[in-house]
Amino acid sequence: MNGLRDILLYLASWHAEGFARREIAPFAVQVDQEGRIPPDLNRKLAEAGFVGMLIPKQCGGTDVGMLNCVLAMEQLSYPVCQCLEALGNNIVGRALTLTGTEEQKRRYLPALASGALMGSYSFTEPGTGSDPKSLVTTARLDGDHWVLNGIKRFHSVGHLKGPAIIFAIVDGKQTTAFLVDKLGEGYRCSKPFELMMGRGLETVDTKVEDVRVPKENVLVTVGGGFNILF
Repeated sequence: MNGLRDILLYLASWHAEGFARREIAPFAVQVDQEGRIPPDLNRKLAEAGFVGMLIPKQCGGTDVGMLNCVLAMEQLSYPVCQCLEALGNNIVGRALTLTGTEEQKRRYLPALASGALMGSYSFTEPGTGSDPKSLVTTARLDGDHWVLNGIKRFHSVGHLKGPAIIFAIVDGKQTTAFLVDKLGEGYRCSKPFELMMGRGLETVDTKVEDVRVPKENVLVTVGGGFNILF
């Protein structure tokens, strides 16, 4: 141990390890059989503060920092590969915290921190893989809305209510990130894939067909999407 920082890191890992042993491990077989995380477990993850680790305290999060979040996720992932509400909400929460407008933060961060909404990230595509500069999903401006069209692959929890950060190309060259409220008009998902491992990932294909996204739901700027991928 080297000072207070190391003690805090140890405590974060210890807290997550104990939670995983008590609350997640008993459901490991069920998750493998059903291919999803039980809703009650997602509720407990939220109550324990694991879904808002990268969200500011004033927005309802715990704001423990990236290293503590990584250590906690490592422990939480041992029994069932990944707890997607904790992972997805932290990833989307961090992106919004760093790059979102005040209105975007107000609208989404408290609900993500409480677990009321399930955040997700989507840039992989059937024909281009995970290369964000070769996307074929498009976005065109129509009045006060962007209109998105395309198919996304391996979109974990893409079928569950909440904000998705979806990456699309504007004018054939500008990789742009859009905040999309899932399950709206024109938003369709496949059934979750039957995965060989990581059965709790609940991964789907997502088709966006003339999905209309308000202009204010662009993250950063048009063409700035590549910079927030992490």
